[in-house]
Amino acid sequence: MEIPRSRSNKSPIGFRLFHELTEKMRQLSERLSASEIERMELEDLRRDWTSGVTHDLKTPLSYIQGYTTMLLSDEHQWTIEEQKKFITIMQEKANHMQRLLEDLSDAFQFENGVVRPILTQSNIVTFAAKVMEDVRQQPAARNKQFRFVADEDSIFYEFDEKLMERALVNLLMNAVLHNPPETLITVTVQRNNNLYITISDKGVGMSEKEKNNLFQRYYRGTSTEAPIGGTGLGMVIAEQFIAAHQGAISVQSAPGEGTVIAILLPL
Repeated sequence: MEIPRSRSNKSPIGFRLFHELTEKMRQLSERLSASEIERMELEDLRRDWTSGVTHDLKTPLSYIQGYTTMLLSDEHQWTIEEQKKFITIMQEKANHMQRLLEDLSDAFQFENGVVRPILTQSNIVTFAAKVMEDVRQQPAARNKQFRFVADEDSIFYEFDEKLMERALVNLLMNAVLHNPPETLITVTVQRNNNLYITISDKGVGMSEKEKNNLFQRYYRGTSTEAPIGGTGLGMVIAEQFIAAHQGAISVQSAPGEGTVIAILLPL
């Protein structure tokens, strides 16, 4: 029996349909394979992340337990200066654990749709300056330099102070924890059609891979053996809290050239 051909007489209709079906099956197979690879990579990343977070909670806890044991020991009489040093280290480790737990709590709330911004009008210039000053007082930031720049003394804006503070603190602490001593960190607030809050540093900068993964969930940026770690959620949370204000975050960075994180908020 003769196979009917298309009007163009270039190929049998049955052959063309078979070819199209084969091509679609091939594309589907490739997509499924890619999805499986992506799922496995995410699972590996999640497993490494869980191990890292556990490590980062145990490490400061071991410091606190160790110094507590030393302070309570009757075998040695510690001087006032030694006691202050121990307590300062314990406070720093406790603050680090608190940040980790806050990141986990915030991420859980966002996934379950619990977080809703409560907007109140406030002077965001003085607000940003205060947040920077609070971070400056953190023990981990005592060897960094800070500068605040604003074009205006007052810019009133409607925002959720709690969410905005968490976002700015996470971004600032990222600059504090991943840069060497004496790094200059500058916070700038400007208004030009939109509201801009910029956090820039003259530190080590980031590779292209680090920059592209900065706001990816479970990406920690440092190994679990690093002296200062994190959940890998801090920057994700900062981006989500800014997005809750209809804003956006952009990053410019290169190894050895520092980092500029710009927050855009619509007026």
